[in-house]
Amino acid sequence: MQAFDHYRIERLSAPPLILEPLIEQHAAILFPLFQDPALYTFVPEDPPQSLEQVQARFRALESRRSPERDELWLNWVVMLDGNPAGLVQATCRLDRSLTQTGAPGPCPGAGSGRAGSRFPRRSSVASRTGWQR
Repeated sequence: MQAFDHYRIERLSAPPLILEPLIEQHAAILFPLFQDPALYTFVPEDPPQSLEQVQARFRALESRRSPERDELWLNWVVMLDGNPAGLVQATCRLDRSLTQTGAPGPCPGAGSGRAGSRFPRRSSVASRTGWQR
């Protein structure tokens, strides 16, 4: 049994925000948002070429584990007022360090303060779960 095998990602809710564990089926609702060129202003990537490309990526992320099984991949779809608003992700290592956090992808309403007022800072969530930055 691997160290992360017992972990199950949960749905988090603080209306109007909901974080849904990312699954392949989310590709269909997020693909159109990923086509906005403004999202890639500061990210060295191009928009995905096809829905199938996004589905394949999300399918791989559904495992919640790295191929070596030494990292836990936590990925949620941010739903705002019932509409997809982006992604939130965190990568946790076996040594309990939090190696990467971020909100890649579309974030309509970014800077409005709605997300920050609903969810605790990621550092407090990480410390409560035993992971440290």
